[in-house]
Amino acid sequence: MKTIISPSILGGSFSNMEKIVSDLDKSKADYIHFDVMDGDFVPNLTFGPQFISNLRLKSKKVFDDIRALENAGAWAVEVEVIPSKVLEIISPKTKLVAGSIGAGSGGDVQFLFAQDLLGDGPRPFPRHSKQYCNLNEIRIQMQVMRKNAFKQFDQEIKNGLFPSPEYEVKSHYEEIEKLEKYIEKFDG
Repeated sequence: MKTIISPSILGGSFSNMEKIVSDLDKSKADYIHFDVMDGDFVPNLTFGPQFISNLRLKSKKVFDDIRALENAGAWAVEVEVIPSKVLEIISPKTKLVAGSIGAGSGGDVQFLFAQDLLGDGPRPFPRHSKQYCNLNEIRIQMQVMRKNAFKQFDQEIKNGLFPSPEYEVKSHYEEIEKLEKYIEKFDG
């Protein structure tokens, strides 16, 4: 098993991040670990996507990583949230199919997560995603309708309105009578 070195820049000086990234580029580190705290899943206590995007411009590791994947036999790579110009420069220099998610139109394939594309969740959505509809609004409306329906159901039961005869299963009187005679034989 190969050991992979991926130092985190979180421990570096925020006032000197460009030098830290440059030094890591020159080191034997396999990757640079960017501790992204996006403000959605965890509070943004360090730096967010824009900061990372700006730092990636200072690193050659994005291209080096893509080349390493190509040399390892990969056929595609997903490139996320880098400046579009960077992907426009890198994509023609690799045989890999470059999938872009928030990295502009310079790749071969565009990705958007279905949840983002459909607006299927609470806002905010990632800045690089576009919502083509608002399923979340419909889900909220559906939840209000569900609650109202359950409240109405509860009230009708309490007020003796449900079940009413139109919602009851009917049977022939003779069959009911046979069942009653059969059951009367048992002690209860």
